Amino acid sequence: MEPFFAFLTERWYVVAAAVVILFLVIKLVKAVIKWVIVLVLIAGVLIYGTQYGGEIKDVGQKIVNATREEAVKALLGEAEQAKFTQHADGTFDIATPHARLTGAQNSDWLTVTVGGHSFKLKKDDVWRQFIEQARKK
Repeated sequence: MEPFFAFLTERWYVVAAAVVILFLVIKLVKAVIKWVIVLVLIAGVLIYGTQYGGEIKDVGQKIVNATREEAVKALLGEAEQAKFTQHADGTFDIATPHARLTGAQNSDWLTVTVGGHSFKLKKDDVWRQFIEQARKK
């Protein structure tokens, strides 16, 4: 139902046009034809509204991906300024001026925090190399 409400708030003019057309059809057209047109118009708005959610999800996913790319660039670009901190429980923190990376030695996942927003990344060879480089400093 959320995609339909998002559709209503962002594309309200489509719904307003449909309502105006409905009133015109109800006033001008005769019985059976009138209700067929009304049902087709309502079905069209509902179908368009429910498919609208895909556009919102695509935009949201693009924003998340762009944020992750910027975080990766920030961390890797500031590798020389990275400060590594090892904790007794096996976790570690790597802090740079604009980002923070946390994780555990035995985990395949890392948490990256940039601008107060955190997300998880899979630990791959690039991140292992970054962690080792920060540790050596």
